[in-house]
Amino acid sequence: MEADEIENFHYEVRDRNIVTTELKTTWYGMREFDLKDNNGYVPGFAEKPE
Repeated sequence: MEADEIENFHYEVRDRNIVTTELKTTWYGMREFDLKDNNGYVPGFAEKPE
């Protein structure tokens, strides 16, 4: 899923004690992180660089 202001969103999610991966910049330029929900799904969030 694409998200705006991904860095702020990442900090908000982590502040709620939700397990996430580190926020990273991929080789193709997107800023991304994943989280694990209660059902075992791993949704990913990304933001295009400007």
